[in-house]
Amino acid sequence: MTSQWYKKNEQGTRIGIWFAQNAMGNMLGAFLAWGLAKHDRAGEFSIAGWKVLFICLGGLTVVLGIVLLVFLPDSPRTARFLSEPDRALAVERIKGNQTGIGNKTHKWPQVKEALLDPLTWLYCLYSVALSIFNGGVTSFFSIIIASLGYGPLDSLLYGAPGGAVLLVSVITLMH
Repeated sequence: MTSQWYKKNEQGTRIGIWFAQNAMGNMLGAFLAWGLAKHDRAGEFSIAGWKVLFICLGGLTVVLGIVLLVFLPDSPRTARFLSEPDRALAVERIKGNQTGIGNKTHKWPQVKEALLDPLTWLYCLYSVALSIFNGGVTSFFSIIIASLGYGPLDSLLYGAPGGAVLLVSVITLMH
């Protein structure tokens, strides 16, 4: 999606901006989980607080998914919010990327080339390694913090500084 809208020299910064939203999610999620757990402890919910969290975040995900499905264009050529001349300018703008936009034709020689390219496999290995670490830390962070002697509520709140460090790191490394 990013390569269809931005030139090569702009893509790193844009992807950094998208990735920085993970950090924002970590921080907001920590505060949201802490607040819901606090209200759950006070007995203010008819269901468990973690279920309320999952319902809120799951509902938000479904709503945003539907909004993107309806309003996010497939490419600059189909963007309803652009006039016809602006669509042509958007396509011309990224022509130098030499990646094309919206080609739906499956080309087996390209699949073979990708499978034989060592960089493809290194990128896959990098992605898997990052996902394993990120998934473990993200999923079990509050349990790890609680095992160090902090209370359950405090352990939820301590996820926010990790998100802040991630945000500062991404913003610093983007430039």
